[in-house]
This record gives sequence, C-alpha cells and structure tokens, in this order.
Amino acid sequence: MRPVRTPLRVTLLAMLLAVSSCFRYQPTTLDVSPGAMLRLQLTESGSSRLTPVLGPHASTVDGRLLALSDSGYRVAVNRVVRDGTGVTWAGEEVFVPRDAIAVTEHRVLSRRRTLVTAGVALVGVIVTAKLARNGGGGSPGTGGGGEPAP
Repeated sequence: MRPVRTPLRVTLLAMLLAVSSCFRYQPTTLDVSPGAMLRLQLTESGSSRLTPVLGPHASTVDGRLLALSDSGYRVAVNRVVRDGTGVTWAGEEVFVPRDAIAVTEHRVLSRRRTLVTAGVALVGVIVTAKLARNGGGGSPGTGGGGEPAP
C-alpha cells in the first residue's frame, strides 16, 4: 500500500499556521520599537479628528509601527474597527497623534493559547497519521450488488 502523505502535510501546515497566530494584545505604557505590532484604541475626539483618514466612528487601529515621535505614531494599518466591525486595510500609512489615543497595546505571544492550540493540532496529527496508516479508517463493505428496490 502506498503511504498517504498529503493529509499529514496539510495537518502539519494547519498546525504551524494555528500556532503562529496565538497572540494577544497587552496594554503598554512604554514606547515600543518600530516594527512592533500595535493596537491603538482611540479617544472619541481622536476618532472624530481622524474621520477623513480612517472613516467615521473608528475606535481601534491595528498595524505595524513604522515610526514614533513625540507627537504620535506612524502606522502601516492592517485593520480598523468602525462601529464594532473590523475593516481590513492593506498596510496604508496613517499618522495617529498621541492625544488621539486612549490606550496603546502591543502584540505579544500568548503561551497558554499556543500550548492549547499545539496540543489540539498534535491530536489532529496523530489521528491523521493513524487514518493514513489504516488506509482511511473505513470498514470493508460487503460488495453489495443486486437489483435496486422498486
């Protein structure tokens, strides 16, 4: 019997993707370095001032920090939350003044989420490997046949 490698490869890829996405945002009072992934929660007045750039009712800006100054953050935006709905962006650069920000958070690896996800993925790999080894895990049929019921 020929070994089945495709399901195992797919499972391993899914495990890698799942583990790599186990992050959370943590509030920070420290200035972060360029390249850091940030979530900027806007003040009401900041949201109003940034309406021409971010659209109406923006509450949160997620993106990669490009530059930091005394006056604010220059961010490559990948997501904006408006009226509770996330809108995906393609990395457009936006300047967000410091006085428009209520809370600054930076992305950190969540060890707990990563361990749980890795455990679930490992179980998936084991099950996939057993199914592949057993030829799909189905039980043999009787061969059937005969005439169809009227």
